[in-house]
Amino acid sequence: MFYKGDFIYLYTVDFASELNGFVFSCLNNSLEGLNIKEIC
Repeated sequence: MFYKGDFIYLYTVDFASELNGFVFSCLNNSLEGLNIKEIC
């Protein structure tokens, strides 16, 4: 049986991991952009 709390917990964990991946990719892209500027 699933309870409402379980769904909220699973949703929160999934959202947090999605957000973490999004932030990480943004940081990665900006770091790559900085490296390109330094090389040029």
